[in-house]
Amino acid sequence: MSQEFKEISIKQKAYTITNVSAVDQLDLLHRIGAVSSICKDNIDNIDTIIGVLISEYITKEDLFWIQETLSQSIREKGKEHTVSINDFTGSIFGYMEIIAHAIKFNLSDFFTYLRNAKQ
Repeated sequence: MSQEFKEISIKQKAYTITNVSAVDQLDLLHRIGAVSSICKDNIDNIDTIIGVLISEYITKEDLFWIQETLSQSIREKGKEHTVSINDFTGSIFGYMEIIAHAIKFNLSDFFTYLRNAKQ
């Protein structure tokens, strides 16, 4: 069974990421999975995931879906509401970083599969 949550820190703030539903994980996989063949190495690296998110390979509609879906699984420690892009005004890269962490966490078995397939 996979881990149910992950704690990370970004810019001295702590966040908890939880898994989205399996249906949303599958949808996420379909939206970014094809890009994995382009980013042959280090696809599970946070900077690589951010690069994929802002590349021409991800449509604006897919990016909005990814952000909306995954932001519902992220909470700043000590707060009850989930994060939104507006929590990161002046720090959009911090927002993209936390979304990248949520992708890596929610698709961890996919990234493990890719690493093993390349060996």
